[in-house]
Amino acid sequence: MPSWKKIIVSGSNAELNQVTASFSGDGSNITGISADSLANALTVDDTTIQLNSGTTYNGSAARTISVKDGGVDADALASGVSGNGLTGGGGSALAVGAGNGITVNTNDVAITAAQTTITSVKNNSLIIGGNSQNNTIDFGTDDVILFDTDNTERMRVDAAGIDVTGAITSTGAITADGDIVSKGDITAQGDIIAQRYIVSSSVNIITSSFSSGSTIFGNDMDDTHQFTGSVFITGSTTVSETLTATNIGAFTAAGAINFNNENMTNVDIDSGDIASGVTINKSPTITLGGDLGGSLELTALAGGTLTATIQADSVQGTMLNDDVADDSTIEISSNNLSVLKVPNSLTVDDATITLNSGTTYDGSGGKTISVKDGGIDEDALATSVAGSGIAGGGGSALSVDFTELTGASPTFTNLTLSGNLTVNGTTSTIATSNLEVQDAFGFFATGSAGTNVDAGIIVQSGSAVDSGSALYHDISSKRWAVAKNVASTATSVTEGQWQGFVATVNTGSDSPIGSSPNYGVGEIHVDADGEIYIYS
Repeated sequence: MPSWKKIIVSGSNAELNQVTASFSGDGSNITGISADSLANALTVDDTTIQLNSGTTYNGSAARTISVKDGGVDADALASGVSGNGLTGGGGSALAVGAGNGITVNTNDVAITAAQTTITSVKNNSLIIGGNSQNNTIDFGTDDVILFDTDNTERMRVDAAGIDVTGAITSTGAITADGDIVSKGDITAQGDIIAQRYIVSSSVNIITSSFSSGSTIFGNDMDDTHQFTGSVFITGSTTVSETLTATNIGAFTAAGAINFNNENMTNVDIDSGDIASGVTINKSPTITLGGDLGGSLELTALAGGTLTATIQADSVQGTMLNDDVADDSTIEISSNNLSVLKVPNSLTVDDATITLNSGTTYDGSGGKTISVKDGGIDEDALATSVAGSGIAGGGGSALSVDFTELTGASPTFTNLTLSGNLTVNGTTSTIATSNLEVQDAFGFFATGSAGTNVDAGIIVQSGSAVDSGSALYHDISSKRWAVAKNVASTATSVTEGQWQGFVATVNTGSDSPIGSSPNYGVGEIHVDADGEIYIYS
């Protein structure tokens, strides 16, 4: 049981329960101890116990003490030496049970693989299997047999039947007197032969199916059978009710198709001839769009007159002739509108708007109109100038709200935030040479209040990319620890990565004997006298 132990250092007041030492020669090298000064020499019974030399020992040299063959009789055995499979002790000889197929060895009791003499092994809590492989057969529950692999239940046998988790592979026949129910897929590398094949109305996908005789799919008019892909039918097809097709592509008929005077709705014919005896009762309308407007109705596809109208604001400069220009207002050069002559000159406010020359413009030549720096104040902003992430306009100054930048990836240079920064992503990347943090503490794993996790700092080390050594808080032991080969995306430290705990040192005026440690084994305590203790 762990407890506080004093570490003996120079100047310590040692309090030792026992000292075991060995030395060569006569012990003269040990100060204050003489082999000849032993109070009593050790004498053994030569019939039962022997020294490696003689029957007495005075401490002058190292000796081996052993029990001679046959030296311990039944009377010398305590009752506690007998265990499962052993009888005797407390004055009676030990006896080991053995029989055909059972061999009692020096260190174990073995059952031969080919033995046939054991007819029954029964226990209300019987479990058979390999402990290290975690593969067992468990009889511990009444009327239930559990088959586990890798500590996971794979098959259950009870009064209701057999429940299997995972795939069932059989190289031979499987015969069942009752129903076979599978919660997963059934894969057969051979044929499935059945007297009847019934597809439930809830099943809407059949990848592939073949039957050598007549078949019936469904038993009700509400049943729907859907096929994805092509359907090839050799022989006749009879539809007793309405045939509805949402999309028919290429359709080829070797002979005539007779619809028996039934109507055809929404039929598109893109090639071939329509016989003269066919009557078309529809009158489609052709409507012009774009720069032209107008429509044409084809009465019974016989013919009609199309009237086109040029839409407003649709005529480009290249469409104009020279003679349509009015020199008082419009100047045409090479059939292109180049200069708009303004009857009245344009005057701008020099405080906010500027021309590239002067503050007035009469249209006689090209001019650039621009807004001067600071020329537009918040009252001049329309509400429409504010977009996602930007507030203001319509009389108020523009401000940026980054909470509205959903899905955006903005890039900033020398960004300074005067408020709080909240990052709600899964990964935060800081690519700087040096990171300076003025905060006194950094709070990690803040989202694990419900379920605590390992958390700490990982430093890149070794040749493995995005992995390194970790200084972290081990939540299972609730103390700081170190680990190696921890991935940068890790959310916990595995047993193989763990290297050890961080040693902690506390101080106090008194000895820690009798008190509990703060962290556990390995914790060090230094008292006011300089004595050192370790919890081990």
